[in-house]
Amino acid sequence: MVLRASGGKVEELTAQRLEHTPFNEDALQKLLAEHPELLPVREIEPAYVPLACAGREVDTRAGPIDLLFVTPTGNLVVVETKLWRNAEARRSVVAQILDYAKALARLSYREFDALVVKATGRRLADLARGICANPEEEFDEQEFVDAVTRNLRACRLLLLIVGEGIREGVEELTNLLQDSGGRRFSLALIELPLYRLEK
Repeated sequence: MVLRASGGKVEELTAQRLEHTPFNEDALQKLLAEHPELLPVREIEPAYVPLACAGREVDTRAGPIDLLFVTPTGNLVVVETKLWRNAEARRSVVAQILDYAKALARLSYREFDALVVKATGRRLADLARGICANPEEEFDEQEFVDAVTRNLRACRLLLLIVGEGIREGVEELTNLLQDSGGRRFSLALIELPLYRLEK
């Protein structure tokens, strides 16, 4: 149950499926790109914060990644957004995000940076530097480049599937992958429900 206190009253908010609203995957991507703090990354992998958006619909050989984020320490987060009503919100979304990870792992830093520049108009290092509280003391560009290079080569990524609801079967498949030995990536499902505010 989610409650909202306003004007001395408390009301229960009702979760809404996005098919009953004008909200769509594009709006969800835009919201997360502008407010990456909405992603509960600290609870999943604490080393993957803070986040800077490194692009929306970032082209790869496996197709466009919905959202790509980077930390000042060179950690990378791939986000695939899927709405409950989307039939791909089932098993194929897991294969899709794994395909993106594989495509990224084949890139050099220079190739990866070129994708980010194409998507944002800014260099990856500049995006990461921009979220440091004190960039002169906290950010070493060569260390950053080396960390991103190592993470790409090892496929050390945080993969997030985000939607307003998680389909049955996707969670079981994700758990199976997480329990598999030998993986270097982390895969998590994030449910971001939408609530109706009564006027």
